[in-house]
Amino acid sequence: MSDNAERPQEPQPSVQPWIGGALRMLRTTDASLQSIGRVVGAALQALPTILPGLLQGIERVNAFPDAVQEGSVALAKLGWFYDLQFPAAIFWDIRDWVREGRTAEIDTYFVEHYERSADDIQAQLLSTYAARSELLGQAFSAASQTLYFAAIPVLLAQADGLSVDIMGGKLFKSVNRRPQAASSLDQMQLEKFTLKFLAALQHNGGFNAAEEYRHEFPSAPNRHDIMHGRDLSYGTRMNYLKTLSLLAFIGLHVPDILRDGQVKESPG
Repeated sequence: MSDNAERPQEPQPSVQPWIGGALRMLRTTDASLQSIGRVVGAALQALPTILPGLLQGIERVNAFPDAVQEGSVALAKLGWFYDLQFPAAIFWDIRDWVREGRTAEIDTYFVEHYERSADDIQAQLLSTYAARSELLGQAFSAASQTLYFAAIPVLLAQADGLSVDIMGGKLFKSVNRRPQAASSLDQMQLEKFTLKFLAALQHNGGFNAAEEYRHEFPSAPNRHDIMHGRDLSYGTRMNYLKTLSLLAFIGLHVPDILRDGQVKESPG
């Protein structure tokens, strides 16, 4: 892996505080500089030692939204969506895997993660969306019995419904190769970096590719092909985990990103 020497060592922080923290940092630059100024005298003595690490840290924070954007768009083409519990450094790994075409490593990492997390994610979705709990519960029960052909269409329908509830636009209705939900996000008062964390929803990926360009995403399940009886082999464990990653992203992670990414009015 090309960037191993630069990546932070274990234990790794999850991506969730990076997103919220990056947005807050970008909003409070002046205050941060004032705080730095109060301690700069003492730090000068250690400057030769701390400067390279400090500059590297600042560079990584500044580059983090771009790493998430690049990685999440590529992942959506494969049918995967990131989890806010991922270690932040994994996005540099994902960037390398994508650039080098190492999709097998992406699948391995995501399958292992969502196998470990599936029960917790399902429980969170059930508790968060009580009105949908019967539908979700039956789909999760079907999946536990390996009835993936039955479970996946239900989860896709719920992802579309939650997209409307949370973002004000459908995930599977598109205009100019963009989901309706992307246009809804464009109308929100969001920090400019927030949309990078939501980049997977800004363009159609494997799940919501229209029929005429479905062939561009051969590795991802496609909602249109599934719901219209074109795909007769979608009922696999991996496709179920991909669908669960989509539902978790829409239902559990997008609300957090939107909350942290709202434009804050200046005091006074």
